[in-house]
Amino acid sequence: MKPLFDFLLKMLIFSAVIWAAILAISNAVASLSLVSIFSAWLIMASNTLAGYVTFDLAFGKDLKSFYKFTIGSLVVRMMLSLALVAVLLQMPWIKTQDFILAMFAFYIGYTAIEVLAYQKKNTFEKALRAAKVA
Repeated sequence: MKPLFDFLLKMLIFSAVIWAAILAISNAVASLSLVSIFSAWLIMASNTLAGYVTFDLAFGKDLKSFYKFTIGSLVVRMMLSLALVAVLLQMPWIKTQDFILAMFAFYIGYTAIEVLAYQKKNTFEKALRAAKVA
């Protein structure tokens, strides 16, 4: 399976499972703010997608360019995420505790998916190059 498709599929499955759990919990916990959780999910999912796309674009370049591109995009994505968090925390409809806990949970889950996708992409490209040589 192509690495990008596999990555997107894993993100979709993870998101569906997490949202099913969140919706189940929200029925039992009336004070849970779905708007806050959705905002955190949107920031983290967008950040993860952008991270994989920049990795994919930088893959195959020389090492110096690869590091500049990926680390540079990491800094830009982090700054954008922090700015969004700072703005959203000022909004009256964002419940801080729900938002921060959701950000943390989504960050951990999506980071694991992103790292595994990087490994899969690297393995896939090595196998592709080996098949071309043989």
